[in-house]
Amino acid sequence: METIIEDRIQAIPELNAAVTEANQILRDELEDSAPDLQAEWSLEHGERGGTFVDLRLSDQSGESVVGRFAPEELRQYYLMGSHFYHLWGDLLHGRTKKNLKRLHELIREL
Repeated sequence: METIIEDRIQAIPELNAAVTEANQILRDELEDSAPDLQAEWSLEHGERGGTFVDLRLSDQSGESVVGRFAPEELRQYYLMGSHFYHLWGDLLHGRTKKNLKRLHELIREL
């Protein structure tokens, strides 16, 4: 699994520590079933001035999903695994949908 943590996150020691720990949970939970997964962590600002961390999961098929977390959520380690499984499920759903569409196109060409 490839991981990218944005420089702006790394510049904030407390946030970087939370993202690094959350990323380790992500690896522990998904790495065996998703070795081609890429995790990209970025710092974002909401419309109302809040700060969030976005996690973009993508794979070699070009499919990607984004989860948005408040910094305090990242410290709730006991919940992060389920958040990651939901994101992984969304990514698999998108990939399956794309593959089924392609399969239907190929069948129509026969």
